[in-house]
Amino acid sequence: MAQLVEAAPELELVARVDANVCCFSVVGEGVEVVNAGVVARLQLSGCAVFSTTRIDGRTVMRAAIVNHRTSVEDVHFAIRGVVEAVRGSSGG
Repeated sequence: MAQLVEAAPELELVARVDANVCCFSVVGEGVEVVNAGVVARLQLSGCAVFSTTRIDGRTVMRAAIVNHRTSVEDVHFAIRGVVEAVRGSSGG
């Protein structure tokens, strides 16, 4: 997942990936509302279930992969959903 986040120009890793947890954010200043909105949009759509957390005072997205059936394709699908939601929230 970290590689996909790093490859997306809209996203940035905000912490070292530890085991199954990946924390990332939309790139830019003042994106906390966007991060929370993306998480909510994904949960409501059923695309992915991420949460938010706070790192260095910022609200960021948090993905924890815990299902042993999660595939590489599932991870790609989830990050595509994030990117599409980010683009939709910015009007681009």
